Amino acid sequence: LNDNTITGGDGVSAGTAKGILASEGSAAWTVTQNTVNGVQDQGPQIGIGFRNLEAQGSLTINDNTISGVGGVGIGIKNNLANAALNGNMISDTWSNTGGGPLARVGLGLALVDATKVTMTGNTISNNAFAGVLIDLKEWDDAQEGPTLTLIDNVASGNNQQSNRDVVKQNIPNTAVITITNSGDDDTLEA
Repeated sequence: LNDNTITGGDGVSAGTAKGILASEGSAAWTVTQNTVNGVQDQGPQIGIGFRNLEAQGSLTINDNTISGVGGVGIGIKNNLANAALNGNMISDTWSNTGGGPLARVGLGLALVDATKVTMTGNTISNNAFAGVLIDLKEWDDAQEGPTLTLIDNVASGNNQQSNRDVVKQNIPNTAVITITNSGDDDTLEA
């Protein structure tokens, strides 16, 4: 999926319009140079979202611009595929879009029960709740331990009250999470 522009919501209710979404399978996905622009309280509810990708698949999300979407800028949930996120600009996500818990908070990037994710050179700024959320609450330890790496990302102005750049919660002992030069690290107890 390359060089697409998605703008705004339906103008009536938040949460009905979406950006780029895919679910399940073992395909090799590449999402590059797309623009997803939203409007406060109108949508779209998510910029780019993938879930339930199998270990045989792969995911590359590079050089996309996501601004003003509700809920989550980029979301990866229940992922077993190798995923690389490089050079994306994610800013100004907002909350109160309705729907599930993630849709309501305003996250730049959400890694939920995901493994094999590497993020390098992304700019994540001015998101309502946090720049990056790592939540492994439902991780199945019968699989190998989750591995997540964030290197040289620029994070600023996320959750203006606390500059919450990277939030880690519900992290099992088997997880290997490496965060280098990617903003302030915050661990929330949940």
